[in-house]
Amino acid sequence: MRLRSVSEADNYFRNSVADIEAEGLVGCEKLLQSDDVRIVGAFENNVLVGIGGITRETRDKLSHKALLWGMFVADEAVGRGIGHAIVVALITEARGFVRSLHLTLVANNDRARGLYERCGFSAYGCDPQSVRQGDLYLDELLMWLPLK
Repeated sequence: MRLRSVSEADNYFRNSVADIEAEGLVGCEKLLQSDDVRIVGAFENNVLVGIGGITRETRDKLSHKALLWGMFVADEAVGRGIGHAIVVALITEARGFVRSLHLTLVANNDRARGLYERCGFSAYGCDPQSVRQGDLYLDELLMWLPLK
């Protein structure tokens, strides 16, 4: 699903297909085995149609916060509240685990921004020209949700 997400929505992700392929199954297994990672999937008829994750910072002074990453809902499942359900599930996972949840998104991704704002996230800054795709440089919006 991670490979599919960057293949189908390349303009909205930091990782490229090459990045995900380089991580391979070993990278996926490492994520799944970490105590600092939570991953949520949405299924329809036993088929994975959506995914998202959070990773807690591991450095001592930053371990009170986590990054929400990898949000993706397959085109065939869009418009049925799956993205909202995934974000709510990740927020639930984060409560008691960290004090705040952070995320970045490509600044022109209005649909994702609306979803995150409906879930209580607020924008607090912009990272200009943060993501490069060939000759195109995209800004990233920084958002956060306090949990305590």
